[in-house]
Amino acid sequence: MRSDGLPVVEFATPGPIREWLVDLVVAGTKMATASLVAEWELDGETLSQPGSRWSVVRTDGTCACVIEITEVKVAGFHDADATFHLDEGEGMPSREAWIVQHEAFWNEHVVPEVRRHLDPTFSLGPDTAVVFERFRLADAVGGA
Repeated sequence: MRSDGLPVVEFATPGPIREWLVDLVVAGTKMATASLVAEWELDGETLSQPGSRWSVVRTDGTCACVIEITEVKVAGFHDADATFHLDEGEGMPSREAWIVQHEAFWNEHVVPEVRRHLDPTFSLGPDTAVVFERFRLADAVGGA
């Protein structure tokens, strides 16, 4: 949590991928994100609600902007709606490409942590619970 009381959102893992995603948010290109429900459980966090605001931080921990959540939906991994891949703004040409890319990322970065800390039998599948969030850029300067 930042000193202004806003919770912090960290996209992806620290480094080039995070910086790229944060730049997409600041540019207004990225207006959605997806995460595994298990990630929220691992972090001990309560799911976002529409209207909640989050500080988007860079790899070095500085705030790049503030987003406001406009929609939160929990559904199976393969139940991403037809336009979610476009709203994520990461250049995925189709819903199917989005699934392949996220499966690779989550299997490499998230699933091992879930197995280590929550459930040693956890595996990613079509019905794995995913939090689909849409948001708007509330402040590109970093203030609340």
